[in-house]
Amino acid sequence: MARKKKISRDPAKMPGIPINAYVVFIRRLAYLLKANVGIGKALQSLGRSETNEKLKRKAFSLARRVESGKNLARAFHEEEFPSVLVDLCKSGERTGSFHEMLEEYSKTIEMEAEVLRKFQTALIMPKVTLCLMWVLLYIVLQVAFPKFEGFLAQTSISIPPLSAFMFHLSRTTRGLFGGILYFLPLVAAFLVPRIFHINLESKILRAIPKLKTIYVKQEWIRWTNSLGILLHGKANMVESLEASKSLFPVALARNAEEVIQRVTQGRMLSRALVESCGIKAIPAILTSLIETGEETSQVDEGLLYVAETFGKEVLEETRRLSAIIDPVVTLGLGSLVLLVAVSIFLPMIQAVSSISNM
Repeated sequence: MARKKKISRDPAKMPGIPINAYVVFIRRLAYLLKANVGIGKALQSLGRSETNEKLKRKAFSLARRVESGKNLARAFHEEEFPSVLVDLCKSGERTGSFHEMLEEYSKTIEMEAEVLRKFQTALIMPKVTLCLMWVLLYIVLQVAFPKFEGFLAQTSISIPPLSAFMFHLSRTTRGLFGGILYFLPLVAAFLVPRIFHINLESKILRAIPKLKTIYVKQEWIRWTNSLGILLHGKANMVESLEASKSLFPVALARNAEEVIQRVTQGRMLSRALVESCGIKAIPAILTSLIETGEETSQVDEGLLYVAETFGKEVLEETRRLSAIIDPVVTLGLGSLVLLVAVSIFLPMIQAVSSISNM
């Protein structure tokens, strides 16, 4: 039985392939096709010069599929490239503007790579600090707390709940098994995303409300840019909506079929979006620019402008986020120090008080 292909909805997601390598691969393919190099020859050339082993194998496999008579869209699909690239290829092959679509597509994923790089850079300090805090707390638990617990055991001082909890944690994490149990969550947090190709940064963006706006804007960027590229490549509106259907933002995804049906019936895109999804689900700038584009027959320019504007906003929000993270990390480190200090000093204060009352 043939294995079912798992095609990514994310336009820049290729498991096991760094996003920067993927961006360069697409951009170079676009330039070679623009220079009228044959598709099979271009893919062979990319395979020979590619440094990422997985992408190298895919390039040669794509070349073999194309040389056997398959079109590039089908070859991309069979090699499990993102669905938006497959749809862009289909449209590009029909309209003859394939290399232009690839160039615009490479710009889209390059911008996503830049946002992801900035966010990953912003998370380096928290990750390093978390590891240091984890190790330092373990050292304190294994060195300081056993001695302090032994000292308190010789007195009649009642141990506060916080101190009792820290002593219990110290006893639980002693020995080889306790050490493994203590460090297991930290190791899992770093290894599991890599083993199962989980984009931890995207998960964080979607999980935290304040950061979710960045992820939502990225969805709008993907859809508006892809739709704009398709329209710019002379595909008609219905074909373009069908091709970009896999990238509809969550706010529109449930009504994607209804939007396409209304446009097929002759509605303008701006009106079809509002009637199907409601005006609150659509950014005001998008509605305005689509309406203007419909009046001037330049909807593609309006969509690409929205994608560019949102892209700048996302980069700025990511930059501001990077500036906020350092104080948050410092606060977290300070909280840990305070926790340890309080758990130690509370019994000491009680000991001093009991001595002074004697």
